[in-house]
Amino acid sequence: MEFRRADYITSLLGLRVSSVTKSYKLDTGVLGGSQKSLTRVTIVIPVYGNPTYFSRAINSVLQYGDLAKNKLIVINDCGPSTPQIKAIAKKAMLSFSNIEYFENDLNLGFGETCNRAVFELDESSNDVLLLNSDAELTRGALQELQSVLAQSNQHACVSPRTNQGTISTVPYYPRRLRSREESFDFFKKQHRLLPRYSVAPVSPGFCMLIRRDVIQVHGLFDEVFSPGYDEENDFCMRINSVGLSSVIANHAFVFHGSGKSFGKRREPLAERHSQILNRRFPFYQRLIEQYHVTGVDPVDKFLDYIDPLNSPSILLDCSALSEHLNGTSKNILSFLDFLSSKATFKDLKPRFTILANRSMSHFYGLNKLGFKISYVEDGIHELFDVGFALSPVWSKSALDRLVSYCSRFAILHLDIIAIRTWELNGTSVNREQAVYSAVEWADLTIFISNASRKDFLDFKPNARIRNGKVIHQGIISSYGFQAPTEVKDHKKTGFRDTNRLSVLIVGNAFKHKQVDRAVDAIKSEDFDVVALAGHNSIQGNVHKIRSVGLTDEHVNSLFEQADVIVFPSAYEGFGLPIAEALKAHKPLVVFETLTSREVVAVLGGQNSTYFFNDFSMLSDQIKDASKQIYECPPHELRSSDDFNAEVLSEILNLSAKTIDTNFLRERAKHFRELAIDELSHNARAQLERLSVRWSSKLADVLWGPFYSRIFRK
Repeated sequence: MEFRRADYITSLLGLRVSSVTKSYKLDTGVLGGSQKSLTRVTIVIPVYGNPTYFSRAINSVLQYGDLAKNKLIVINDCGPSTPQIKAIAKKAMLSFSNIEYFENDLNLGFGETCNRAVFELDESSNDVLLLNSDAELTRGALQELQSVLAQSNQHACVSPRTNQGTISTVPYYPRRLRSREESFDFFKKQHRLLPRYSVAPVSPGFCMLIRRDVIQVHGLFDEVFSPGYDEENDFCMRINSVGLSSVIANHAFVFHGSGKSFGKRREPLAERHSQILNRRFPFYQRLIEQYHVTGVDPVDKFLDYIDPLNSPSILLDCSALSEHLNGTSKNILSFLDFLSSKATFKDLKPRFTILANRSMSHFYGLNKLGFKISYVEDGIHELFDVGFALSPVWSKSALDRLVSYCSRFAILHLDIIAIRTWELNGTSVNREQAVYSAVEWADLTIFISNASRKDFLDFKPNARIRNGKVIHQGIISSYGFQAPTEVKDHKKTGFRDTNRLSVLIVGNAFKHKQVDRAVDAIKSEDFDVVALAGHNSIQGNVHKIRSVGLTDEHVNSLFEQADVIVFPSAYEGFGLPIAEALKAHKPLVVFETLTSREVVAVLGGQNSTYFFNDFSMLSDQIKDASKQIYECPPHELRSSDDFNAEVLSEILNLSAKTIDTNFLRERAKHFRELAIDELSHNARAQLERLSVRWSSKLADVLWGPFYSRIFRK
């Protein structure tokens, strides 16, 4: 019996079609009972060998395909195991009369076989469900696909979620590989958290329900993609060009097999057809990549991270680590050392990944700590239960990393001096926006003092802290790895005159440290002064040492040699030198701020600390301090181990909490809109720059000759 393709298929632009000759139909069956439901469907199963998979597929259709009203066409694409395939189909046909079986004379491939089934073999006006022979329907899946397809006239085709199906796989980003049954169990537990459907760039072809009227107008598969690969993607792109959408039904699940089609031909076919697709739609790859990043529903993206595990994955963002051994770097190194050598875990078995710049990882030897290392330069290629930034988030890129790859994130907030002083800030709106957006959307922000928290809120009265907690720092314990000295010509300098009072002024090159003001206030006194400053110099009794590049050993030696420590900083989040002076059992003279008052009280150093707020007082305070017999704090000095233990406990507690899915969606929406606003701002700025240039050119044209005559006169 001859079959003829629909005449209009040959008129489709750019589609290659071919004729197929003979097929036949087996007469069988008892008609099933009627059932009221949605539009009728013709289910098409193209099959090429593998009777085991095919048997599962057709049995699933018998059970869940509603064949009392729908229709099933099985078409054997001239593959191996034809007698077994035919026997399985014939057995199924004993149950329903509306099952038809056909065989191709030649192997046509998936696309041409589907075209033949739709245009030649199916004479109905039914919608069409293309079902791979290694796919299996589950209860209610077909009805849900139909319902989603009927939701909008612009829904052209719809595919279900599956255990193996590229962008329709559930979970979308799995923590681990799952068996097909485990995937289905996961789907049944979590799918109600997802929206009913998602508009996607394409609908995977292993199970695709397509509206008949769409096929009638736009055809089906271009046979240039025969025998297979990318024909469904091409179809989805073509229909989308006229405003029709491909959809994923998030509440329907269909099993999918291992996808071992074409054997050795698979890679060459996939490569050739991918090139064709990208020539037709140059934006295709970018579209898919963008969908992975921002197109997927955020709850879908982190679905496998909703419920906590006893082995949470935690990203430690150490991107602020620098070769300058400043407070930020010391905090990071201290936490990493505590984690690697001192931390203990009971029920949880967290998996830590350190994110750092490659040069800093090598500089400090972070690979020796035993944790997985990711480099900022290479990007991040996995998701995490928790991200923890061990410093304020100063850039949009750092914030984007936390939002994009971490289902929850926490921040260690030190201070905002980099945005409080215009000289350091450089009028950077992006830096300020990143810091405050991070705290507003972080699941936890740890402040190192009450003063630091207050300062954060004082700077922007409308600032919001979603969840803040104060954990006071302590004296930095020695860590198990030592950073190399940055400046090679540093000498082991110290105090020169043991007969005079030795005064150590602690600071660096930044002006808020007020080192120069302190030096000017006491340089006429009979003191032997060493000042940690921005450069090396010796003037009279004052020896300035460039603080950058000094080792901990060198600094500790200076603390031990000094009679009095002076810490003149006007701004700190905590002020580690206060703790370092108490550890060295040295009297301390400190510039009075809310922070210094708080830290001295927390550490119990009131009896050995002298405050000043006027530099004319500094000399007298130093003399008084030198006469004071040092009194140890009433309790053991708080250390960085105490601090790190409390911080780690908070991070682990965060990882053990169930995700708030509503907040996750709000967070994603906010940063998506922020990205759009930024693009609009950049576009406006570019237009303004163009406007200025064109205005200048116009002015030159209009007024240039006039001004020239004036100046010639």
